[in-house]
Amino acid sequence: YNGVTPSVFVRFSSVNGPQIVPSFEDRPYIETIKWHLTSAGLWMVDNSQDADFILMVNTPGAETTGAQTQDLGVRENNSMRNLIEFVTACREYIKRGKKVVISDVAYSNGSDKELINILTKLGVMFNVSGYAGWNTHGNTLGTVLCEGTCAFHYGENKKFIAYRYLEDCGYQSVVRQIVIDELPLQGLSYYDFKDKEEWVKERVIKHLNEFLSRYIQPYLDENIKINGVSFPWRRM
Repeated sequence: YNGVTPSVFVRFSSVNGPQIVPSFEDRPYIETIKWHLTSAGLWMVDNSQDADFILMVNTPGAETTGAQTQDLGVRENNSMRNLIEFVTACREYIKRGKKVVISDVAYSNGSDKELINILTKLGVMFNVSGYAGWNTHGNTLGTVLCEGTCAFHYGENKKFIAYRYLEDCGYQSVVRQIVIDELPLQGLSYYDFKDKEEWVKERVIKHLNEFLSRYIQPYLDENIKINGVSFPWRRM
């Protein structure tokens, strides 16, 4: 539409990352990335200097597992990648005037909490041009490439980035597991809220607002509060 093909440099958190086949998918990360870039009207360049924006891909070091397992710690996933170096690179690219987007696909269905902590400590969290860490690798990647493309053409959408952190980390990686652990005390389960859906909603809202005030609100220019949530499939 704009007559240009933005260029993207791709950088991974692990040397193994490009060749790992993620859960629910049928090919290595790098092959899916190439197809997504093409479908989004983008192309992959060989170095960061020539790139219109940088795609930082946080993969596992060895294998993809669900976000709910990350506190258990798969040793190879930590020893075969370097998150501090990864976030430091994000920070330095941004200092040099590059737009950076992060595809957080170390886990399925939720953010990498260790990555979020380092992004916060190194002051990078809200200086990126896009972030996603939800659902499958392909869904996360597609979201991030949309953010990067829109940032290139029109500028960053900080509210959408905040929403991604709130949904992908706040709910999927933190709050959901807290509430799941509370469900049996009410005679409920992941797939069955019985007649207590409003109670589940209240617990989610409470914990989400706590996450919001601690990790997100300090970086926003306006006050945000979660007033309601919905469960379209009546499950967590």
